[in-house]
Amino acid sequence: MPPENLAMQARVSAMAFGQKGHGQGQIKKVADSDVRMMSLAVADASASIEDNKTLNPDSFTEVWREDFTSGFGKVNRVWGDVKLVNGTAVLTSTDPTPATHDATDWQPAGMMVPPVGASAGNGYGLYTLRAWTDFGEGPGPFAALWPSTDKWPGPEIDILEKKSKGDTDGYSTVHRKIEDGTASGRDGYDIYEWLPGTSVAMSQPHVYAMEWTATSLTLFIDNKQVFSTTKNVPKSFADGGQNSAFGVGMQPAWAWQNQNGNTNVIHVDWMSYSAPVVVEPPPPPPPTPPNMTVSDASVAEAGGLVFTVTLSAVSSTDITVNYATADGTAGSGSDYTAASGTLTIAAGQTSGTVTVATTDDSTVEQDETVLLNLSGATGANITDAQATGTITNNDVAPVVPAISVGDATLSEGGGSMRFNVSLSAATSVPVTVNYGTAGDTATLGTDFTAKSGTLTFAPGVVSQPVDVAITNDTLVEPNETLFVNLSGASNATIADAQGVGTITNDDTAPAPTPGLSVSDASVNEGGILNFVVSLSSAAASTVTVNYGTVAGTASAAGADYTAKSGALSFTAGELSKTVTVQTTDDRTVEANETMTLRLTSPVVGATLTDANGVGTILNNDTVAGRTINGTTSNNTLTGGAGDDTITGGRGNDTMTGAGGADDFVFSRFDGFDRIRDFATGVDDIVLRSIAPSTVRAVSTSSGVDLRYGPSGDHVLLEGVQAANFSITNDVIFA
Repeated sequence: MPPENLAMQARVSAMAFGQKGHGQGQIKKVADSDVRMMSLAVADASASIEDNKTLNPDSFTEVWREDFTSGFGKVNRVWGDVKLVNGTAVLTSTDPTPATHDATDWQPAGMMVPPVGASAGNGYGLYTLRAWTDFGEGPGPFAALWPSTDKWPGPEIDILEKKSKGDTDGYSTVHRKIEDGTASGRDGYDIYEWLPGTSVAMSQPHVYAMEWTATSLTLFIDNKQVFSTTKNVPKSFADGGQNSAFGVGMQPAWAWQNQNGNTNVIHVDWMSYSAPVVVEPPPPPPPTPPNMTVSDASVAEAGGLVFTVTLSAVSSTDITVNYATADGTAGSGSDYTAASGTLTIAAGQTSGTVTVATTDDSTVEQDETVLLNLSGATGANITDAQATGTITNNDVAPVVPAISVGDATLSEGGGSMRFNVSLSAATSVPVTVNYGTAGDTATLGTDFTAKSGTLTFAPGVVSQPVDVAITNDTLVEPNETLFVNLSGASNATIADAQGVGTITNDDTAPAPTPGLSVSDASVNEGGILNFVVSLSSAAASTVTVNYGTVAGTASAAGADYTAKSGALSFTAGELSKTVTVQTTDDRTVEANETMTLRLTSPVVGATLTDANGVGTILNNDTVAGRTINGTTSNNTLTGGAGDDTITGGRGNDTMTGAGGADDFVFSRFDGFDRIRDFATGVDDIVLRSIAPSTVRAVSTSSGVDLRYGPSGDHVLLEGVQAANFSITNDVIFA
């Protein structure tokens, strides 16, 4: 709400209900994702609305109330024509020169909490007033939370405003300052309409309450929620922003053309501010004893097992606990030294340790375990009373290597296939192993030469080869396999006893006979049909084939094309040839016609895979269109089979294209027209002298309603689905 010294034009764009200007406002609809709106009669069933949500007065504590029974108290900045009548403040704005009827001299009126600094006024909370306007009042009355710094543009929250002289067209506005490089910045705002047709008649007294929190703004009318938003919520002084000065005013000058007479009035019974109720947290519970746990431990033979006893929290007093060892898989005396006693964890500390000595031996054995048990704790709860200590073996058994044989691959004629036989580790004694070949899919004597024997690994040697001779042949065959098998190892184990040898085939089969096919073709009447005859692969010798045309719906005798026959010859390596057929141009409007180019025997050097190519002769004759113009009356206009241009003119016209690719022409002031048979992608809407920015398509149950221009003109495309219509593809701007 502006004070008396704020220029009227500073808020014109902010209150002009979404018009472009200094502000960057946006009218919020009921389905916007960041705003929840409701009214007494919800119009949009798909919107996200919290039905029947009401104001909870127990969430607030009233700080001040202005009831106007004895003058002005908290709300003491007053300007213009403000009278107190029987405990009601009546604010009247007057046009002193109604004969001129312009915006230059409307006198504003208002009252507010003085905006004298960022911390003045009030912060988050509930701002409430009971108010009403005269019936048929025009735009101008408002109640607002004004920036307490008295600087505008700024964080202004308009609780109520009027859009027109209608009685149920109230709305709210949230303003903000947008930095634009100037000293003052510019106004940005979001407008929240109360849905038309609700029971919020502004000429009747209602209680309007705006709840302002750090994250949301929520409007209640008569204790029922109207909308709630989380977008562009201003911050109070406590959160680094500024407080608000609550006030009510009259500013009709920005909408002087929409006034009902030369006065504009709002009545206010009372105004109040209530702070949010602060709920004190319950007292903290008494301190509980910390929990005690003991961790597992691990050490090699001869080391000390260190068990850590841990508290979940610091204690202000010393904490003690008894401990004692017990056998697991380890034995007391032979594997570790038994221990017992009391551990003290000093006040302020959170852990202590118990150390158990282990015994070294020379036995190669599994890791062994000893248990540490806790009991009798004072000042703490034992939640884990037992830990396991692991004594890891540090003795090493003599190395026994493992023998394995690898796989091998060789092409026929490659000579010898080598298999590598290896030890997993070097050893200090000789290692021997027997080997021998065996056939799998490869045949002994035909594909390879048998071999067997004994391998000896001297100390320190870890690898030995076995070479198997491979036989070359000229057969085209799959790859074949043979085996080298190990057995009878000494001073070692066998980990992989079989190596697989793969003999890869190096012989190739002769090239296959290529396939011969002919393609389809199409051309407009009078053009040449090009049929491509192709081989699937290059042939090593000459390929020949006969061909000839065969009539279909097109006839050579009927002068649709010129018959043709002959023979084709492909030289070695050649893949394609073209047969051309001349078509005949006529002036007959007819369906497309077809004929066939057929490949026939004898065929030499190839096999026929597709012997028929279909040639399509495309009709290029059309029916002439007409130009049909309507009058200024309501006309029914129908085209013919051709491509028609239909212009309805003024009046509400009904148009039918009746075939062809038709143009339907419209201009400003053409009113409401309808098209019975508009075909998307074929017909066009032609808009003359219409700005593209004013055109939009609206889906209705009867079809697509195309609205254009600033005068409210539109045309209904009956039966057209919105998903099939595109302004880009179906509308021409001329």
